Amino acid sequence: MVRNALILIDHTNELLRKGMDIPTAAYEAGKRRLRPIFLTAMAAAIGVLPMILSGSPLWSPLASVIAFGVVWSMLISTITVPVLYTATIKPGDKRDLVEIKISEQSAN
Repeated sequence: MVRNALILIDHTNELLRKGMDIPTAAYEAGKRRLRPIFLTAMAAAIGVLPMILSGSPLWSPLASVIAFGVVWSMLISTITVPVLYTATIKPGDKRDLVEIKISEQSAN
């Protein structure tokens, strides 16, 4: 989930460099990355389904916790990352991001 959050933030920064305002970039990045994050989380949750159905006193509860944790963290990360990004990044920070991209392009 940390990787998903980093990819989400990176995509938001790319949209900022293209000229979007901060709330719109965070929203669009969340909307664009929702499907891949959802599919990855569901694949992991469904992957432990045989362990849940096995009825083992050890593996069944462990797999249930893993499946629930993956789904819950997916929901929380796709909601909180864009909200926290919008709340913490200010217009001055956006200017710094754009200037970094310009200086990287001129160096190449």
